[in-house]
Amino acid sequence: MTTKKTWLYLEWLRRSGQTNMYGAVPYLMEEFWFDEKEAKKVLVDWMQNYNPDDYPVVIKSEDWS
Repeated sequence: MTTKKTWLYLEWLRRSGQTNMYGAVPYLMEEFWFDEKEAKKVLVDWMQNYNPDDYPVVIKSEDWS
């Protein structure tokens, strides 16, 4: 699993407004088949490194995984 793909998914999820990003763990678990520990690790890493300038355009992929 690439960091880029998961981070793009998280940015899409953030922009969609489907959930507060603190609630994103179950979304990562479902979309990428992560266990809870891995999903939390990915989310924390994204949050700690988040820069909105990294995402000028985000389009929902039909298949993120």
